[in-house]
Amino acid sequence: MASVGKIARRTFLIGAAAVAGGVAVGYYYYRKPFPNPLEAELGKGEATFNPYVKIGADNTITIVAPRAEMGQGISTTLAVMVAEELDVGLDRVKVEHGPASHAYYNAAILQEGGGPFAFFDESMTAQVVRSGLGVVGKFLALQGTGGSGST
Repeated sequence: MASVGKIARRTFLIGAAAVAGGVAVGYYYYRKPFPNPLEAELGKGEATFNPYVKIGADNTITIVAPRAEMGQGISTTLAVMVAEELDVGLDRVKVEHGPASHAYYNAAILQEGGGPFAFFDESMTAQVVRSGLGVVGKFLALQGTGGSGST
């Protein structure tokens, strides 16, 4: 019969501190927002609120679509949604494809996959796994198109 080794108190405390420190640093990086890639290319009189909307000096609204247009009509859908929300004419809104940037990560692509669980499974285990996959998606900064993630 194999014996279980004893762990010294000092070893346990150092290990616990290392794990707690790793969790704290990981949580900090998880909560830290990615920088806005549009801020570097702003011209005179232009403004951006987030990585998705830019307003030009001539009041033209540019929407950045970080997901690929593959025939689902996302350029039209996003333009209409923003024009409706801002109460402006559709002629003042244009859509551009976004640059590759961590700010456009798509955590939902992993969350919606749900791992080994069916999409209708709402058990606590399935929800915990989906939540964990969303965290992995942010750390990997996956920028992909799938499902209805474009809208």
